[in-house]
Formats: sequence, structure tokens, C-alpha cells
Amino acid sequence: MKSMYSISGRRLRRRKECKSMAFVICTERPFEKKSLLLVQTLRHFGGALGAMAPIVSYSPRPKAMPSDSVVRQIAALDVQLVFEVLNSRWADYALANKVIACAHAERNLNVDAVVWLDSDQIVLREPSALQLPPDIDAAARPVSFKNIGLESDHEPSDPYWMKLYEIAGALPRRKVETTLGHEVIWEYYNSGLIAARREAGILCHWEQVMNQILESRILPPPGIFFVEQSSLSAAITAKAGRVDILPIEYNFPINWQWQEYLGDYSAVVKNSTTLHYHSLFDEGRWRELLSPENGLPLPTEKLEWLRSRLEELNL
Repeated sequence: MKSMYSISGRRLRRRKECKSMAFVICTERPFEKKSLLLVQTLRHFGGALGAMAPIVSYSPRPKAMPSDSVVRQIAALDVQLVFEVLNSRWADYALANKVIACAHAERNLNVDAVVWLDSDQIVLREPSALQLPPDIDAAARPVSFKNIGLESDHEPSDPYWMKLYEIAGALPRRKVETTLGHEVIWEYYNSGLIAARREAGILCHWEQVMNQILESRILPPPGIFFVEQSSLSAAITAKAGRVDILPIEYNFPINWQWQEYLGDYSAVVKNSTTLHYHSLFDEGRWRELLSPENGLPLPTEKLEWLRSRLEELNL
């Protein structure tokens, strides 16, 4: 397949086969093999959507550029590669990469919707729920636990969220139930998998909100880590008319002990569309996690395919 490279200042191209959406990822040296695995699973298991939709990979920090070997392999999967230095302002805050990449994609990609995928996950089925209906502006999963989220006023994170809403030009208006903790809080979404309609302007607003909250130096109690995720939620509150809560089989985080919270854990994993594994594949730990005897309850053919790819990648 012919690879596609961006040229600074020009609009990114879209493929004619699938005009409705594009997948956006970030590829940097520390996790480049995870990005490659993600793209491989999307192209292999993602059905017609995964096979035909544009994928755009951003490498926005010059000191973390991926290796030539991984670049060649990703490009061979018909991925558009963007090497522009987009994150110089918050270069020490790696999570800003996704915000900046998503905003750039929203401004430049000629598609109806942009889908962000964290690199430390795999796609195991066609992600058809990411195709937004005409009346939906965004789709995501709620956070697993409340953490810095708000159930009511006068909580430790309240001053931070009030500043965030002020910057976003929004007031809290929708509530969600956290995936694991089952707390009912003002909308607060996991940023590992997001679908957003371009015309709603959510992703560019996300960038603006993040920039301003970082400039204000008003951070949530745990510090800077949750700024990008909470900024997304505030931007969605401000810009999205309707939000679709994705099924639990999307962005399913297997790094938690789900069995304690979810009775049908095995069925969810078996039928999952994307699994978010975080660091569980690192340093060869995937061998136990994907063992046929007592590993993840996935169909045998998927386990074998994943084991083969991970052996090749030497994760």
C-alpha cells in the first residue's frame, strides 16, 4: 500500500473509500511498538471500517520521534504520518500530545468525525459504534472511578472544575455513571477512546481549554496528570449537544481487577471491541496474559494472532 505523508500547511488528504471518519493516534519512540500493534489490530480485526478508514499518526515532539523501522512498518499499513513539531509548548507534558493532535486533525482532516485511540490498546472487532449518528456530537466511555470527578459541590476538586467550566464557557448539565465505581458524577470521560463530530468543534475547544487551564496554574488536587482528560470533559459539556455512551466493550481497561466489579467479566472480554491494556503487555508479561490455558478469555484464533505479533514486536 502507498503511504501518505503530511506537508506542513497543507490539508491532510482523506481516502475515498471511507469519508465519514478518521482514526488518530500518536506514535513516539517509548511506545512506538504499541502504536504499530494497535494499527495492525485495527487493520486486521476492525472489519471494513478498520480496513478502509484513514489512520493518521502524529509524532509531535522532535526528541521522541519513532524509529525508521517502525515508521516503515506503520506506513506500509497505509497510515498517514505527521512529523510536525506541534507540541513544543507543553513538551514535558506527554498527555498534551493527544489534545494537540486531535485539534490539528479536526482543523485539517476532511472527514465528518475524528476518532482518537490511545496506543496501548488493541482492536478486536469492527468499531461500528464509533460511527456517530447525525444527532450525536461525541461518543466515549465514562471514567472507571470518580477520582477527581464531582458528585456535588464543596468537594476537593470543586474549585478546579469551576475554573475549568469558566474557561470552557459551560455549566455542568449532564451526569454519567462511572464504569467501575458506579458513582453518579458530572460528565467525566475517559480520554483513551473518543469520537467527535468535526463540525461541533469539540477537539479544538479541548485544546483551548487545556492551554488556558495550564496557563492559569490551577490544577486538580493530584496534580497535572488529569488535566487533559478533565479538559476534554469540560469541552464536551460546552460543545456537545448529545453524547453517546459507548458500550462497555469499548475501551475496556483490563489493568483493573474487573472481576471484583463486573460479574460478566469473561463475556465482556470475549466480546470486546477494544481492550485497553496499559502496561500489561510490557516486558513480556503478555505471554501469561495471552496464554491459552489461563489468559484472557479471547477466542483461540485471536490469542494466537496476538501472540504471533507480539513475538515479532519483542515487547
